[in-house]
Amino acid sequence: GSATGICGSGIIDAVAVLLEQGAVNQRGRLQTPEDCPAMGRYLRENEGQRICQLRDGVYLTQEDIREVQMAKGAIAAGIELMAKYLPCELEDIRSVLLAGAFGSFIRPESACRIGLLPPQLLDRIHPVGNAAGSGTKMIACSRRELDRTDRLKDKVALLELSTLPEFQHCFGKNMRL
Repeated sequence: GSATGICGSGIIDAVAVLLEQGAVNQRGRLQTPEDCPAMGRYLRENEGQRICQLRDGVYLTQEDIREVQMAKGAIAAGIELMAKYLPCELEDIRSVLLAGAFGSFIRPESACRIGLLPPQLLDRIHPVGNAAGSGTKMIACSRRELDRTDRLKDKVALLELSTLPEFQHCFGKNMRL
């Protein structure tokens, strides 16, 4: 049938393409058809809000882009602050595992293009599917994995990002596309 909406990973792809084409600026603002003639036929206003028509009945709104920016700002700030507090450099990160349905279908190139994930990590990004479900099955079926999990929990520390004094500044800075 006809498309009726767009999934989360599709929104990331759409924002990445709009950014590349100049239809959205680094501040996340959808441009007018006059500002971006190459994409002008897709850009319009609907009920006082700028939109980008993706298909008949499916469009991306300015509000959708702001939501992407909020998520991007939080995730990028989290990566930046965790690296600072560990401490480590991005070059030290050997692998980035993307879990869940969103992580399984997101295109790493699009995530890096909008700054959701650091571009330096592009070749180290790997989708892992339902990591929570798979991990639960592993420890339910193996005493060795259960013991390993028990040892790991003593090595894990909670870093409450939102309580860090620099979080708000880092979050705001990372909202730019």
